[in-house]
Amino acid sequence: MKHLGTKELETNRLVLRQMQESDAEGIYNSFINEEKFLYYTNKEKRTFEEEKESLKGIQEKYKNNEYYNWLITLKNKTIIGYISFNVDNYNESVEFNYAIDEKHQNNGYMTEALQKIKDYALKEMNVNRFYGGCEINNKASQRVMEKCHLSFEGILKKHLKLKDGYHNMLVYASVNNKLSENRIEANEEKLDCLLNITQRLELDLNELERNQNKFKELNDYYGSEDWFKDLEGNHNGVKAGVLSEDAVWNLNEKIIDLINQIEDIKDNINSEKE
Repeated sequence: MKHLGTKELETNRLVLRQMQESDAEGIYNSFINEEKFLYYTNKEKRTFEEEKESLKGIQEKYKNNEYYNWLITLKNKTIIGYISFNVDNYNESVEFNYAIDEKHQNNGYMTEALQKIKDYALKEMNVNRFYGGCEINNKASQRVMEKCHLSFEGILKKHLKLKDGYHNMLVYASVNNKLSENRIEANEEKLDCLLNITQRLELDLNELERNQNKFKELNDYYGSEDWFKDLEGNHNGVKAGVLSEDAVWNLNEKIIDLINQIEDIKDNINSEKE
């Protein structure tokens, strides 16, 4: 896993960035004191001053590139939510948490933000496992994770302590398929290489087949009366490798060797199949 910190990210409609002290009012008037947020996070309402102090602490945490906490805004800078990670360095995994202002629900914003963060975690940070969850009756959050193609892994019994007691949590995750992708790419290169070789071989064999009558003609000529006449005659600078006593013989031997090599390759391939 490669730690990159809370880098600014963008989607078609959103900006995901670090929180700033100047965001205190926007956050205070957004999701931070909403009933659902307080319920699902099991927190108490904050005063404006408490929010300002919290942001000061967050600014310090951003100095550590293993700290991940994004504010979600629209392109017009309206604050609508946040996403953060809990990091497990030993298992190279991150657990995500998120919330969105109720006024901005049902617009696909949270799905858009989570998908961007998922890609960031799996493709840029190279985490082994990207996971999160929600209270079993939180259907909206459940739909967000499903739309981001996270796999449902199961239910953690009485895992969430909320104001009214312990609740079951649905767990969703995506594991990194980079190892699988690397294997696919490596074997795709092998396939392309062998396809190119076989295509060239096929062309050469077709060419050889079209010219196989020339072997008979060469063999008929070699050692014939005409060959001996030409051997003793004046060639006037004409290329005359065919008059070498070994030329046609060596050609025949080379063709036989190539055929034997092809047979050996065929046997090796068939034995691998078995």
